[in-house]
Amino acid sequence: MENNNDSRYTDLVDRSTGEVITVPTGYVYNQGDYSIVHKKQSIHQIKWRENGNNQFTFAIQDNVKELLVTEKVTLTSLGALLVLLPYLDTDGFLKKMAGAKDKPMLTRAEIISLLKVSSENFKKILSCLKVSELISVEGTKGNQIFKVNSRFHLRGKLPAGLDKIVRIQNRGIVTAFNGGNVKLDQLGFLYMLIPYLPYNNCRLVKDVNGSDDVENALSITELADNLGLTVKTVEKYLKFKIEYKFKDGLYRVPMAISFNAYGEKNKKSILVNPVFYRRNMDVTGEIMFGNLDIYFKNASKKV
Repeated sequence: MENNNDSRYTDLVDRSTGEVITVPTGYVYNQGDYSIVHKKQSIHQIKWRENGNNQFTFAIQDNVKELLVTEKVTLTSLGALLVLLPYLDTDGFLKKMAGAKDKPMLTRAEIISLLKVSSENFKKILSCLKVSELISVEGTKGNQIFKVNSRFHLRGKLPAGLDKIVRIQNRGIVTAFNGGNVKLDQLGFLYMLIPYLPYNNCRLVKDVNGSDDVENALSITELADNLGLTVKTVEKYLKFKIEYKFKDGLYRVPMAISFNAYGEKNKKSILVNPVFYRRNMDVTGEIMFGNLDIYFKNASKKV
């Protein structure tokens, strides 16, 4: 057995075949004997590989911005779309195991279960997503298959020429919704923040191509005006928190933080938690709580 430079992974030899297999150290069944179940039989390893290939999906920022300006999509419907995006495969269809082989399509009943809604409410959500062309339905009435419009969201290799892309971190969305304390409309509000994310950080701005200064910082009042919501409603949605397991522990953290923009007392700006969104492609993988902005650290609590 040989250790990689990264201590989180271990090279193991399957003595029945002589095959060298690299696995997360935590998935080694018997390190003393240097043996594991063959990789084709290891459920843990298969799940680890699937999850590693499905860390995020892409949102095409300009197209999402245009959509939110021209279409009246309900917050609940936008939140439902966020919950479904972790199941988006490279061909645009919603599947049970995005990133794995032999992926069965998600059925209507399974989607209803995932969204935790009634059949009647799902009809309303699906109708809204279809009218706005975020999702299309193919197949037959008894065997529907669901496809996400690649103008807005995709997974896998990006087409040439796209430079305004937001990575939606699947684990953050799943953790928020499955934790039980976050509703679809709250996630829908989170979706509406996509057009305002700059490249190098998660501070909402008026112009994603503009400068990093107080003049370009987007205030709560300005955000409310842009979204067609009241300031009180925006402040309500900014308050929700989730329990999230970072590399260095489990913490209860806010979805976003409002703060004095660049020290200006009269201008409250907004910082979104990077467990949900990122743009900078150099910042990948899971993050440490200790690496979060000080504003988040001050408003969070270890569980």
